[in-house]
Amino acid sequence: NNGDSGKPIFKNIGEIDTCGVFDPYKLVYCHAKLIIVNNDGWNDIFITLGDKIAVLKNKKTGDILPKFEFSHIISSKNVTTSGNNFTVILKNTKIKKRYLLDNALNNIWELREIISDNSLTHDSVNSPDKNQIQLSSNIIYVKDRDEIFKVEGETDPQGGKEYYGFNRAFFWDYDNSRKQHLVIGTDRGYFYLLKVEETENEINPFEFDSVGPLEGPDGEIIRAHNRSCGCGIDLNGDGIEDLIVAGISYQMGIKSDPNPGGGIYYMLNKGTDFFGKPLLTELKPLKVIGYDFNIKMNSHIHLQSLDIDNDGEMEIIISNQGDDFKGLIFKVCKDEIAIKYTGTYVKRISIEENLIDIDDDGELELVFAGGETGVGTYRKMDFNCKKP
Repeated sequence: NNGDSGKPIFKNIGEIDTCGVFDPYKLVYCHAKLIIVNNDGWNDIFITLGDKIAVLKNKKTGDILPKFEFSHIISSKNVTTSGNNFTVILKNTKIKKRYLLDNALNNIWELREIISDNSLTHDSVNSPDKNQIQLSSNIIYVKDRDEIFKVEGETDPQGGKEYYGFNRAFFWDYDNSRKQHLVIGTDRGYFYLLKVEETENEINPFEFDSVGPLEGPDGEIIRAHNRSCGCGIDLNGDGIEDLIVAGISYQMGIKSDPNPGGGIYYMLNKGTDFFGKPLLTELKPLKVIGYDFNIKMNSHIHLQSLDIDNDGEMEIIISNQGDDFKGLIFKVCKDEIAIKYTGTYVKRISIEENLIDIDDDGELELVFAGGETGVGTYRKMDFNCKKP
């Protein structure tokens, strides 16, 4: 402070040791907040880890630079909960249960059972109807055979490729089996097929088998910039779902993206090889009729395939940050490989919001898991919107 009287002087005396906090909760960089709590004369710390709150106990060394040790995650029964990004619901018809898939912050995927509980009492402010959606606190990790399925991140300058990535999983019936197979779009822009089989085991209700990164016809790894997403839909009328994907170069990924930019692309599905691996055509830009997207570098894009109007045909809903995240609804063209804007849209769907029938009433809700800092919410949707 140049010797100015009355002004405080600060000195950096080093980093505080937080033994154990990075294992298994490696998320302290996610807009973490610290709260100092006096515990019998010693300062403990509460720290937010994404949607969790960790307790760090003071090791009481008496040193000028204190040391802390990870103790536990704060928990309770029947509390408002959240996740990172809920994208789909997996149904197990053998044991008659539904599971919400969470694309977790640390490049893995988690399943939580959905419990509809009509027996609880609710106040009219927080629960306008008698139905309440509850999620089990038990987390089932998505395992690729015997190991936790995990991909690499790329875009985040703080989290690094191991600990952070914005990834998404949506349905892709690549083999026309009517099973709940998934296409994984990753932070790095790569894609994986995650084959899904139901079991009769409530501890592990599904078996998963990954294929990827997916490749083009010449063996090249398919990449759609960064923070990519994909979904299955039949583009050429052969009765087999092809792939529509999207992505935009983002933050640290801009340097490593061989073709920086953004867009919406497609690959036709030509079946599978002897080993069950999808045979895909090369990645090409998808023709969009009736709307000109304002795609900007270092932003986000999102898509889903759903039968929104209940006409028996799948539509594509695309939301792009450069277009204020309007959820624009498109139909597949019959006479060419293209999609056409219907003139209808959902007012706003961010990359952390997805259309899911979470309450199993046959209607779609817009579900926000909570992201890095929020609390999970959902609401009914009105698809009778007019042209912007």
